Amino acid sequence: KRVLDRDANPLLETLPVWAETFRPHQVAAIDQGVDAYARGVELVVVNAPTGSGKSLIGETVRRVLETTAVYLCTTKTLQEQIADLLKGPVRTPS
Repeated sequence: KRVLDRDANPLLETLPVWAETFRPHQVAAIDQGVDAYARGVELVVVNAPTGSGKSLIGETVRRVLETTAVYLCTTKTLQEQIADLLKGPVRTPS
């Protein structure tokens, strides 16, 4: 199992307060994503319902792997959610 405790893993300590704990399906998806990349898979797709934490899953995998990512959003609301998750500004087209 991955260390998904914000206090024990410095890579996760800057996640927003609402992400203090992970739901069981998120833990499973994070583990599967990290394991897939470790096996050499180049692309992992998370297919889950609205509100299930796809952005949190993706960002946590990115942090655990200590890599970069590009987030593409179709609405301003999703851009704001990603900005909150990343704790920083998001560049948006004018």
